[in-house]
Amino acid sequence: MKNNKKGSGSPDVSKAFASMASELMSMSEDINKARDLAYVAVIAWNISLYPHDQIAEKIELVAKEYEKSNPGVIQAELMSRDLQRLVEQKLKECPNIKRTITKIGVEEKGEKYMITTESVPYVPQ
Repeated sequence: MKNNKKGSGSPDVSKAFASMASELMSMSEDINKARDLAYVAVIAWNISLYPHDQIAEKIELVAKEYEKSNPGVIQAELMSRDLQRLVEQKLKECPNIKRTITKIGVEEKGEKYMITTESVPYVPQ
């Protein structure tokens, strides 16, 4: 998996995000599925920036909303599990990167995916 810096992104964010998302995206059969999985990884990345005591609530809220928007396709408990795993991975691998990913691009480059990210400094609410 290759990664790039683009726009207001940070090379640290691009590299860390590609590392975090690569395993998940490797399960995709095509570019559309890879993009869908990358979006899930972005959601997890951004949730990981919240204070620790708010993370479980944010995961549950997002998972239920996804299930509601995709009935019969996505189960909230499976989505919650995937988000939790990705949040834990981000916090373990790069806890000091405090940037919100605002945009992501995933393109095929041979047999790999090229990921581009844009990010801004995280601002607690």
